[in-house]
Amino acid sequence: LLSQAQLLEMVAAFERELDAAAAAGSTAAGDHRPAFGALTLLSHALRDPDIHVRATLRRTPRPNSVQKQDFVLQYLDVGRPADALSWLEDPADWHPHTRLRLLAETLKRLGQNDRSAPIQQQVFEQTLSVDDFRTWLGHLAPAAQTAAFSRARELALDHEDPVAAARLLVEIGSFTEAEQVLVAEPARITGQDYIWLVPLAKTLEAQQCWRGATAVLRALLDAILAKAYSPAYGHAARYWHQLHVIADQSPDWAPLQPHAEYITALRQKHARKTAFWAQVAKRQGTATGDDKLEGDDA
Repeated sequence: LLSQAQLLEMVAAFERELDAAAAAGSTAAGDHRPAFGALTLLSHALRDPDIHVRATLRRTPRPNSVQKQDFVLQYLDVGRPADALSWLEDPADWHPHTRLRLLAETLKRLGQNDRSAPIQQQVFEQTLSVDDFRTWLGHLAPAAQTAAFSRARELALDHEDPVAAARLLVEIGSFTEAEQVLVAEPARITGQDYIWLVPLAKTLEAQQCWRGATAVLRALLDAILAKAYSPAYGHAARYWHQLHVIADQSPDWAPLQPHAEYITALRQKHARKTAFWAQVAKRQGTATGDDKLEGDDA
């Protein structure tokens, strides 16, 4: 409803208010909050991060890393990477990965990919994150991406976390090797990481990597039953069903425990979890045989 000139007049008025509070020696946060909040909104409305930066520095002459990150993101949002860069020079107080990611992005926007790519590579090699790998590729010329894929494969095969390694190997299309790292040490698959594991299992199934999918689904199922987390028993029953579907493919289970042995052991260990077995029976469309077990939820 206001013109740019009127908005700028409001900026000047609120900045005078902050200066007056500072001159009066006010240190109470509440004395600054209304003016500071108004200046933050005006900064966004005018797409001028300088307003927000000035307001912050009036309250906090030595901004912390969270405030600096806010400055950087706002400058990048309005296409001013050179101004963002000045807040990234001092690594003090920053989470190193956060600063390096922002530094790489800022340099990329400045057209300095020769500087940004090694920084983003450093982040990726420290995290082995799929997202960081994708970002690194975005800093590279097509001719350099082949070497990046080779480096990612090398790091994944040497990584101690089988899920992180498998996710990266799937990303680069090495499905068989992803399966190998999962089945090598299935006990190290943390079943609580369902956000990563569910899509990983689906991808491995689609690629007919039956043993890898089995290792992931067993980890998911075991984690739910171990915690006796009844709200997730519907998911557990689905994993149970998927394991049986995979078993019908008659894969070579080694080095995993054969399907029949795994199922027998699971039935014995969790026989009293009747709510789970009821979900299994519901999914199978029947409640006969061993799926209809007696006992208490445990």
